[in-house]
Amino acid sequence: LTVGRNGLSGTSSLTRGLFFSGNTGSYSDVIDSVVITTTGNASDFGNLSRATQRGAAFGSATRGIFGGGLTGSSPYTREDEIEYVTIASTGNITDFGNLTVARSALAGGSSAVRGFFGGGYPGSGYSNVIDYVTIASTGNATDFGDLSAATGTNTGAASGTRGLSAGGYSPSVTNVIDYITIASTGDASDFGDLLAATRAATGTGALTRGIFGGVYAPGIHNIIQYVTIASTGNAADFGDLSGTRGFLGMTSDSHGGLQA
Repeated sequence: LTVGRNGLSGTSSLTRGLFFSGNTGSYSDVIDSVVITTTGNASDFGNLSRATQRGAAFGSATRGIFGGGLTGSSPYTREDEIEYVTIASTGNITDFGNLTVARSALAGGSSAVRGFFGGGYPGSGYSNVIDYVTIASTGNATDFGDLSAATGTNTGAASGTRGLSAGGYSPSVTNVIDYITIASTGDASDFGDLLAATRAATGTGALTRGIFGGVYAPGIHNIIQYVTIASTGNAADFGDLSGTRGFLGMTSDSHGGLQA
C-alpha cells in the first residue's frame, strides 16, 4: 500500500482493486489502487471527502462505493455518507447519498446491480439494519431488512445473488453467518457458523465461494476460511494469511458485483 494502515475497505473491477481509508495512527482519506493481474505496490488513486476508517466498500465492474465510517476523536463521530468513484479512472471520490443510520464497523457487499450495508456500530449499542443502494444511480440508501441480531465489526461477502454477513460483536463475539438474497428485500436468514467466534475479519466473494480472512479478536490470527455461497452450512478452513492481522481490506476479481 502507499501507506500502512488498518481499518480499510476494498473492492474492485475485473482488473483494478481499490482500498479506501484506514488508520495510520490518525485517520486516512487515501484511496489506493492495484492492477489485480500483476504484482507490485499500490498507486495513489485519489482521496475520500474525509479522513475515516472502518467503513464498508463494494462495487460493480465500473463503480466503487464506500459508505459509513468513524471520524474524529473521543467522542467519535459515526458517518452516514456514501460516496463513489469510477474505477477505470483516477481522482477524488464523489457524493452518492446517505445511509439510513450513521455507523462504523459495518459489513458490505453487492451484486452487479445492488449493494448492501449491514450492521455496524452507530455509537451506542450495535445495529441490525441492512441498507441497500442501486450502484449505477445515486441517492440515499433504502431499508432492506434486518440482520438476525444487532452486530458490529462484522464482515461481508457476496455472489451475484446472495450477500453474507459474518462474525462480529453481538454484543459478545459471534460466529454467526447470515445471508440475504440481494435482489429482494427482507430480513436475513441463518447461513451457518464460522470456525470460531471472530470479529474484525474481512471478506470477499468469488463465483461460488465467500472468503473470510484474518481475525482481530479474540486474539489476532492468520486464518482464512470459506463457505459455498449458493448453499448453507458452516465455514471450512482454506489456509493462512502470510501474517496475523485484523481490520484489513480484501477484494477479488470475481466478487458478486462483477457477476452479471
